[in-house]
Amino acid sequence: MGSLAQSIFMVGVLLGAVIFGDLSDRFGRKKVYFLSLFIMLVFGVSTAFAHNYWLFVFLRMIIGATNSGVFLTAFVLASELVSPDHRTLISMFLVIFFGVGGMILSLMAYLIRYWEWLQLAISLPNVLFIMVYWWVINESPRWLLANNQKEYAVEIFRKVADANKKVIPEGLFEDMGKTDDDKADGEPKSRHNLIDLVRTPNVRRKSLIMFYAWFVAGFVFYGLSLNATNLAGNPYLNFFVSCAVEIPAYVLAKISMDRIGRRWSLLAFLLVAGLATFCIMFIPAAYSKAITVLAVFGKFGAAGCFGTIYVFATEIFPTVVRNVGIGASSMCARIGAIVAPFVFLLHDVWSPLPYLTSGTFALVAAGLVLLLPETLGTKLPQSLAESENFTRNTEQATTTTAAPNDAEADKTAETKV
Repeated sequence: MGSLAQSIFMVGVLLGAVIFGDLSDRFGRKKVYFLSLFIMLVFGVSTAFAHNYWLFVFLRMIIGATNSGVFLTAFVLASELVSPDHRTLISMFLVIFFGVGGMILSLMAYLIRYWEWLQLAISLPNVLFIMVYWWVINESPRWLLANNQKEYAVEIFRKVADANKKVIPEGLFEDMGKTDDDKADGEPKSRHNLIDLVRTPNVRRKSLIMFYAWFVAGFVFYGLSLNATNLAGNPYLNFFVSCAVEIPAYVLAKISMDRIGRRWSLLAFLLVAGLATFCIMFIPAAYSKAITVLAVFGKFGAAGCFGTIYVFATEIFPTVVRNVGIGASSMCARIGAIVAPFVFLLHDVWSPLPYLTSGTFALVAAGLVLLLPETLGTKLPQSLAESENFTRNTEQATTTTAAPNDAEADKTAETKV
């Protein structure tokens, strides 16, 4: 029943990635972020009073959906507020707190043994987040520019520049926000959707590879996380260590993405995750500590994949479908997370099977990632046409011919408080 409840939670996360991803592209990052926080608060508190199993599972599914709305929207919003050379730093801080949250949760679960009180303890802080963050967070200027709301975007950039005591050069925003997919101000603007990610050959190839890589990351990451309590030793300590190992993985992901690029970093972490889990199948069950160590290394690789793939996907998908692309990618990761608990139950059939499956998936993904273009230092694609023209053959040209105006606009926003 526990595996079923966890899988249904991940179904909610999957649905939320699609629903809130689309809503965020349509109505803006900020509105959807706070809508997700509010729904999470209401249903999180309600869950503490649900003593029927199926009601509990349903409420948890809604919480899972809002989890995607909060995290994915916040990630895209943060990425769109900074310049290319600061995206990895922002990414690192966001995902580090994901690991810190898991460590705090393990400590809270150890101290609060009644699940109802634990549920309230992790839900009520959303009240503070909603009250404080609304006055701190601005809408994404990139989203505003892509949706013909230039005046509001310029207003935010000027506010940021004033806060950082910088002067915006005249005419900086003259050509911003104009893409091949846009129409003139005042004219109806066509809406983009998931179909646009598979409509043209190059965008389709990049999207499908990215979707599979996310599936593998979710499968290995959540499979090893949920299996941590089944390893030898104290389950609370195992889960704490499983979350703690994410922090150095995210830091290394940040460093490697800036040094060797997004593609090679993702490839390396997939290899670590794949080889570590693959090797477990050769370890006799009596050597439980060795299995635990390899599982921790596998989790390290899977965490590094997530630390890398969020940035990589944000830069691969164009602005007009970025949140849809990230949402669809996250949906694939959640499919992996849904399947993982049941695959790891196959341990009772043949103990190496879950690890053989994880290792094989990760190694195949590592090979496919080589087909993607490098995005380190490139200008974020705005339109679908720009994304279609961006391939491994054009990546260097894209890097060297980034528009000066876009770079300057990024620099005015990168130090936003």
